[in-house]
Order: sequence, then C-alpha cells, then structure tokens
Amino acid sequence: QYPKQADVYHAYHVVRANGIPDENIILFYYDDIANSKQNPTKGIVVNSPNGTDVYKGVPKDRAIIGKDITPERFLAVLKGDKQSAGDLVLNSGPNDHVFIYLIDHGSPGLIMFPRDEMYAEDLVGTLKQMHVDK
Repeated sequence: QYPKQADVYHAYHVVRANGIPDENIILFYYDDIANSKQNPTKGIVVNSPNGTDVYKGVPKDRAIIGKDITPERFLAVLKGDKQSAGDLVLNSGPNDHVFIYLIDHGSPGLIMFPRDEMYAEDLVGTLKQMHVDK
C-alpha cells in the first residue's frame, strides 16, 4: 500500500507544479499510511529513498478517502453524477483534457479498489459514454 499511496501524493504535487489548480483535481486515496504504527516517520510519506514529504499539502477536501472509495463512486465522479457521487465530481466538457492516474493491484481486465473490484469493460464503457455525452 505504501508505494501506491506515496505515488498518488507525488502525482498531486507534480500536477500542481505544472499549473493545474486544486479545483481541477480530484483525488482518491485511502489515507492510512502517514500515521500508521508501521510508518517510522509519523505524518511523513516519501516516494523515494531520502525523498521529501509528498503527503504534506495534499488536500482532503478535494479527495474521496478510505471506505468511500468504490468502483461505483469512481465511475460516478467521472460521469459528473452528483446524485451518486456527491458534489466532488468531474465537470468537464468536450474541449477539456482529463488526466486519470489510476494505481492498483489488479490484473489484466480487473481494477482493484480497497474493498471491491471493477472490470476494465466498466471503465471503458464509462469513458465511451463520457465521449458521447461530451
């Protein structure tokens, strides 16, 4: 879990450093490693040996965290479905560029979520529907 979450936090900082504002970023992360008993540097997460703290500054108000991370919620966020996902959804149109950085422990055709799984065909179907809906 540690390397996966550390990479998400690092990706957030890379995207921000390249000028993407927080209001255009939606994160999904479990948030159970920074303060874990097994973390020798409480409250600090690094994604490379002797690296800087990539956890610092990662927003929680722009994130779906912990048990709220489900395949259904992820797809609803992508579709902009506030009824299913809440207020934190993708609000994009036909001229927007959307970057999705997804890390998991899945296998071919399968995407693993903390407590569930999603099939690639569901993600592909959602992306195709987003294209149709513009």
